[in-house]
Amino acid sequence: MNMKVLFILQLILSTFIMSNEVLNPETICLQRTKQYRLKDHDQVVVISAPRTGSMITYNVFRFLFESTAQLSRAHNVLLSDSIVVRTHLFSDLDLLKKKQNILYIIPIRNPVDATISRYRIRLNKKTNLNSFVKGAIDQQCNYLNFYEERIRNGDNALLVRFEEFNNNLEGFLDFIEDHLFITIDPNDRELIITCFKKSNINKYISQFPDFSESLSISGFHGSHIQKDSYSPPNKIYSVINAYLRKVKPLFRKYGYFPSSP
Repeated sequence: MNMKVLFILQLILSTFIMSNEVLNPETICLQRTKQYRLKDHDQVVVISAPRTGSMITYNVFRFLFESTAQLSRAHNVLLSDSIVVRTHLFSDLDLLKKKQNILYIIPIRNPVDATISRYRIRLNKKTNLNSFVKGAIDQQCNYLNFYEERIRNGDNALLVRFEEFNNNLEGFLDFIEDHLFITIDPNDRELIITCFKKSNINKYISQFPDFSESLSISGFHGSHIQKDSYSPPNKIYSVINAYLRKVKPLFRKYGYFPSSP
């Protein structure tokens, strides 16, 4: 083979490998230009019900604010020394050191969509539909009540709506800049938007057969939409709507169900 052609092929291959490594969600944080400073907070706690966007929220905040020493730790290891932590359990808050200025980030999502998404990842396929729906919606209500309690107590808390940032990372970064008083370097902004978009994440989780497996550091799960056996029955929508009647006023305060009874 002509040496010039060989050189070009090697260059293309190395560029391809490098570009894929840069966009690896497990190592992307190591590519950032700097660790950003939390001006008024000691720690960020991302806490929410499952299937509300907490994983992408956690990874964006981790990219920006986590210390370099913690960037390689597993996502499910809750360390009080970490600047950014994520959990679905209120009891985990007791494991953290009593920081002076904690910023609570509470992702929320339309409870219909969140409940359907949770149904798809259930471990027990013979789930009691009424109990499942009640538990899923009650948990979301608990986190909205938690948010309101933080505000009443004068704590620092931000509510982030899944629908507003799931397909709009640019807008999510604008939100973070506005509320945390930072300016994100254009290179970091581009890395976050490119790496954490769904099409790129899917490249790295396609190896997993289902939701039960995940990337060790970033925590992104395998696909939760598999065969028809995971599809929710039509009845689930009537069960959800029946249970929502008594809790809609709570969700309505945050932009959900504005015109429904």
